[in-house]
Amino acid sequence: MSRSPKRYRGVVLTQPGVDRLEAAIATAQDEEKYGKRFTQAELAERTDLSIKTIQKIRQRTAPVDETSVRTLFETFGLELETADYGLPELSTQVEEHDSAPHERRSTPKIDWGEKPDTAIFFGRTEELATLSQWVMAEQCRVVTLLGMGGIGKTSLAAKLADQIYDQFDYVIWRSLREAPPLDEILVRLIQFLSDQQETEINLPTRLGERIIRLLHYLREHRCLLVLDNLESILQAESTGQFRDGYEGYGELIHRIGEAEHRSCLLLTSRECPRDLAPMAGDRFPVRLWSVTGIDAEAGRKILKAKGLELDEADTQGQELVQRYSGNPQALHLVATAIQREFLGDVDDFLEEEGAAVEDVRSLLDQHMTRLAPLERSILFWLAINREPVGLDELMEDLLPPVTKREVRSALRGLSDRYLIETVGKQFTLQNVIMEFATDRFVERIGKELKSQQFDLFHTHALIKATSKDYARETQTRLILIPIVSPIDNLETRVTFLLPMIRGNVYFRSGYAAGNLLNILCQSQFEVCSFDFSQLTLRQVYLKIILLNALNLTSTIFVKPALIYSFWRVWSVAFSPDGQWLAMSSSDATIRLWDIQQQQCIHTFLGHSRSVNSVAFSPDGKLLASGSHDATIKLWDVQQQRCIHTFFGHTNWVNSVAFSPDGKLLASGSHDATIKLWNVALPDPGW
Repeated sequence: MSRSPKRYRGVVLTQPGVDRLEAAIATAQDEEKYGKRFTQAELAERTDLSIKTIQKIRQRTAPVDETSVRTLFETFGLELETADYGLPELSTQVEEHDSAPHERRSTPKIDWGEKPDTAIFFGRTEELATLSQWVMAEQCRVVTLLGMGGIGKTSLAAKLADQIYDQFDYVIWRSLREAPPLDEILVRLIQFLSDQQETEINLPTRLGERIIRLLHYLREHRCLLVLDNLESILQAESTGQFRDGYEGYGELIHRIGEAEHRSCLLLTSRECPRDLAPMAGDRFPVRLWSVTGIDAEAGRKILKAKGLELDEADTQGQELVQRYSGNPQALHLVATAIQREFLGDVDDFLEEEGAAVEDVRSLLDQHMTRLAPLERSILFWLAINREPVGLDELMEDLLPPVTKREVRSALRGLSDRYLIETVGKQFTLQNVIMEFATDRFVERIGKELKSQQFDLFHTHALIKATSKDYARETQTRLILIPIVSPIDNLETRVTFLLPMIRGNVYFRSGYAAGNLLNILCQSQFEVCSFDFSQLTLRQVYLKIILLNALNLTSTIFVKPALIYSFWRVWSVAFSPDGQWLAMSSSDATIRLWDIQQQQCIHTFLGHSRSVNSVAFSPDGKLLASGSHDATIKLWDVQQQRCIHTFFGHTNWVNSVAFSPDGKLLASGSHDATIKLWNVALPDPGW
């Protein structure tokens, strides 16, 4: 006996109406958010409708008043037409006729496999609503949850499955963690969906034919297939590429995504398979969802569920969630560590800067081992920089030099693995990744110094002298000091390492020598006995007084920063074109400043005592200096080097000046003489 259809007030969208609305929303997302989806809250604020009303309209789960439907359409530039909606009883009958060619089982047949329990699950309300919309209302064929390890992909998939399983005929969950061969997975899926009518013995042997059999059952019934941990069958150092022997999984996913059926394949992975991304889009039946960290409220609930007692103001909970970037698994591990190692005292844990949680490190190590060498190098550089940096700055940091194309590819690989974040056109790391990468970098450098076998030590700077003060101070505190502190017999070690660096062409031009000098300066060691000649000093940050005690013959400085506080300035001179300012001081240096940028671009080193006077030549190409050491030096401004030293005075040189034609240089000295020098033929003239 058939029941009369229940009558409702309001209307429900037809399938054409849903298609029009979703296309308009997708267009707005492309134009306003560069393809990123509107959150439920953003849609509610934009339309002045409740989140629940919007969900009812888009998912067609219940009738809604026509005014609300019209408001939602008009918000996205659409005029509601009569073909877009209908009465609930008619729309429901049409929908059921269109979407259910086969009678659905009264009770779904379920094989949960290794699906985790979701009894303790917090937050992610919007994510679940959107994913449910995709699977149920929009009938997406493939939905992939992507994100870094521990971020909650598996838990989110499990919670989603718990909410929608009763809308399917068959539900099966399989983990790929142990990398099962595709044939094994296909046999189990087909056996399950055929109610054990088909077994491995009577199945076709060819992969393509087995996939066809699976597609037959996906059309015959509405099935939910979940394949967890897809990254287990992807290559380690080639982002998104399947491992040898597992390429068939790519074909399986592709065929399920392009074939017409009403089933859904739900995937979780730390990386997106390379062939899947081109198939996906907001208007396509294949979708990608980036799983990010949970919010502070959900994080606090996790910490409390683990037994932590948080302060009433919840500053402790917020700081922990922020420090670990809302990573649920990391928060579970941290809460356990606080209970065991800090006796539940959250403040003690937070005060111990960089407190190590070994289980969190093990989790992140799984990512590190999968990185290609250039990806790993960039990860360490982002940790060193401490703040967002652009592509060009990364290019300048990297040694050996690489092409922009290679760097872009590596950044894309890191992004696909959800290890980096973009801020505008710059790149940085999440807090939890930043802390982990810094710790690993310090450990690696310590081992290299002990073994005297360099890798990172000559390709990466321990600090960046050119960084902003606060960033450099953080680099010193978190990188340089932890490296310097455990070093024994520093003088002996440096004495041995300098000749080794000088004898290796790669070490000689890399960061190794500059790193050693920064280590010496940080340890406040007497450096006068060390020979840094014929080396490249990159990113050195040191007091100028030290330079006078060092052997810097044929030394090349690359992006140094010299501390010159408290030294007396004796003379200044502007270049004729007003571009440069030369400044001499009592620390035996001459600094060349770019007036427009207001930056010191070079420090001329060579005098042994105070420099009393400087003067530019009329054409601005040369700079002359007179010093307490009784010498006059002639400097090439563009090449930033000394081209000649004049000897002849027996006491301080107090002043220097060029003739109007620039051919002669006059010097006045404390020895009561004035001398003229032929600049073209730099020998004493008179």
